[in-house]
Amino acid sequence: MKNYKIFKHPSGDIRVIKKGWSWPAFFLGWIWALRHGLWSLALGVLVAGVLAGIVARGMGDSAGGGLIVLFGVLNAVTLGCVGNLLRADRQASEGYACVDTVAASNAEIALSIHERGLGAGMPLARELRG
Repeated sequence: MKNYKIFKHPSGDIRVIKKGWSWPAFFLGWIWALRHGLWSLALGVLVAGVLAGIVARGMGDSAGGGLIVLFGVLNAVTLGCVGNLLRADRQASEGYACVDTVAASNAEIALSIHERGLGAGMPLARELRG
């Protein structure tokens, strides 16, 4: 089971974001950031990659290749660790409020649990689990 945060906008729009590690952010990096509207993050990752490439080219084949691999691994691990947190922060900055936290196997089920009033933030869930 994974934990999901449920965000609700005053307009009624609901977003579900998994807490913790993000495999899509780990594997897709700047493309993932663009997909989720994290424009400055995407640009920063691209610029850092270009700069690492320029520095690596000046270092020669062996050392430069190692620098590129190191940059790629650090970039992927960092985005995997903080990707979902950055998404949640973006939702809050757009007026969404975190209204619930739900344990579920996927986002769709988490939303269903929330809509039925069985999430961790709902009194009914505490009564059923208690």
